[in-house]
Formats: sequence, structure tokens, C-alpha cells
Amino acid sequence: MEMQRKITAIGDRLSDLPDSILLLILSKLPDSKQVVRTSVLSSKWHSLWKSVPVSLEIQLSGRRENRYFASTDRDLNYWSNLISLSLEDVKLTHGSMKKILVGCPNLECLELKTFYGINCLEINNVKLREVTIEGYQGNKNGPWLEIFAPHIQKLQLLGYCDEIRIRQRNVASLVTIVIKAVFFLYIDHDDEEYTLEDFYNEEQQSLEKECGYLKELLHGVAHVENLELGAWCIQHLSILEWKGWQSPPSGRKFLKLSASFESVDFLGICSFLQSSLDLEKLVINWYGTGDLVARFVDEDEQSRRFEKHNFDCSLRHLKTIKIINFYGAPSENKYIFPLKKYLFKIATVLEKLTIVVRLRGNSLSQDFVKMKQGS
Repeated sequence: MEMQRKITAIGDRLSDLPDSILLLILSKLPDSKQVVRTSVLSSKWHSLWKSVPVSLEIQLSGRRENRYFASTDRDLNYWSNLISLSLEDVKLTHGSMKKILVGCPNLECLELKTFYGINCLEINNVKLREVTIEGYQGNKNGPWLEIFAPHIQKLQLLGYCDEIRIRQRNVASLVTIVIKAVFFLYIDHDDEEYTLEDFYNEEQQSLEKECGYLKELLHGVAHVENLELGAWCIQHLSILEWKGWQSPPSGRKFLKLSASFESVDFLGICSFLQSSLDLEKLVINWYGTGDLVARFVDEDEQSRRFEKHNFDCSLRHLKTIKIINFYGAPSENKYIFPLKKYLFKIATVLEKLTIVVRLRGNSLSQDFVKMKQGS
């Protein structure tokens, strides 16, 4: 009782302050739950917290999502100033997703983790600029998710996902996209008479479908200025190059690639650079070995093709190249010198190439500076 009286007394004294000061105080609290808890201080504080921009993270499992979404109409009016929302481990419906977005008109960031149940994500919120999808699972009626989000500027695709369809007209305002997801696409087969030969055939069918999907995905985001591709994408790009495919032209200015420093990935990287003629900055993140490519492409043959291949392109705007998380000494990797030689050749106005080397847990930076031609 004594503690309650002290809390009430503090609330009464604070209540004498102007609302603008109180809202400033509430906005400084580190946790959204603490903001909500101030509603017990007095009748004035009961609804004051609703005017504070907050972030909310909801993790649902089992039947809990049903109880939450059943009360969506009642609860979301308390979150009209919600600016960041994260939903994890949840089954969504088109109706529930629409209610969430309508109930959060000031939402700026949306994060969906390990979700399923919908095949269309339609976002018309004008203030919502960043969407992260980490782990999407479709269903037999439609194992894909199509995105309609004309106002978002940044999209991240992470984790293990089924197919996510993106059309350029549906993400017209998109400036940055990060594709670091691993996509598994559905292949139908007869389980009753499944043989080893069926397994190899299915693996080839899956690879063909995944490569086709990557081509479609890259075509849908060819207009973005900033692009980051994970290891799954680079490995499939190398396989596509092996098959003779060329990436369509783009207007990207920043490109970050996660790749192995082996010849199996180099052709994919170089082929992709040919479609990036407006590129200004390139970052290559070393991640390990390209196991997928090695299963379908002969490494020695790929190495010979890289050494003999004449990639006819000139990146006239590329001034900065950075290679990060490189393990071991660059001189010990037989592929790093040919890659540097190639990059110096195509980047005609290159000003700086930096290799960040990791040795025994420490990062060391080696800078290779190339002045403008004629110096």
C-alpha cells in the first residue's frame, strides 16, 4: 500500500506538467512495455501513452494467434502511433493482415518472421518504408507470396523461404533490396516409387526451377539503386552463367555480394557486373566455399573459363571496391590476384580497392590505390 501511494503521488506531480513534456518523457523510455505501464499512474496517464510512437514485437505460436487476431479490431486502436511492428511464428490471413495495417497508419517498419497462411502481401501504408521477411512458408494451394507495396523503399528477404514474387510495378518506390534468403521451391514426385534416379532428377528439376526463379526475381528489382545478394543468389548466378544466361541491364549504384573466393563463383560475379554499368561502389563479402556450384560445375573448367573469358564491359562510375571478411593472407589464395586484375581492368576510374583480412580473429586492412589514368 505504501508503495502504491508513492507511485500515485509521483504520478500526480507529473500530471501537472504540460502534455508535450510528458510525451517527451515517455518517448525516452527504453522499452514499449514501460511506456504502457505508465497508464496506472493516474486517470490522465491512462490514455497518454497511446500518443507515443512505439515499437511492438509479438511472438505467437499454437492457438495464441487466433486469440490475438480475434481481438484485432478492439486492440489496434490503442496502437495508432505504432511505428515498428514485428510478428513471429504466426499464421496470417488476408483479413487479419489488412486489419493490422489499417490499424497502424503511422507504421514505418514491418517485420514478418516464420509466417504462413497468405499468398498476397498488400501494403498501401504511405509511411511504411521498410519491410523485412524472414522465413515464409506457403501452402499447397499456392506456395508463393506475391508482394504489392508501392510505397516501401527497403525490402529484406532473409532466412529459409518459399517463392516470393516481386513485380517492378508493385514496388515502384523500392530503393534498396537485400536478398539473403535461401529459397526452396516445390517439386512434385511420387513417394510410393521414389528411387535414387528420381532423387537426382528431382535435384536437377529443383535447380532449374530455382535458377528460373532467381532470373524472375532479379528482373523485378532491376530498377533499385542498392542491391545486396547472399550466397544462394551468387551460387545460382554462377550456374546460370555456366548455362550462358546474362543478367539484364540495371541502374544499380551500390552492390554487395556474398561469395566464395573460388573460381566457381567468379564467373557469376563477373557476369553480373556486366549488367551494372552505373555501379559506383562494390562490396564483396567472403563467406566460405561454393558447395552447390561444385556439385553441378567442374571447378577446373570454371577456372580456365574465368582466365580466358573476355568480359567486355567498362564500369565508368565504379570508384570504390571493398572485399571484407577475407580469411588468411591474400597471397595464399590463387584466385584473389586474377580477381583484382579483372576489377582493375573494368573499373577504369577506380580510386581505391580495400581488402579487409581476418587473421586469428583480428581484422587487417590492405589498401590498393589506383589513381586516374595518366598518373
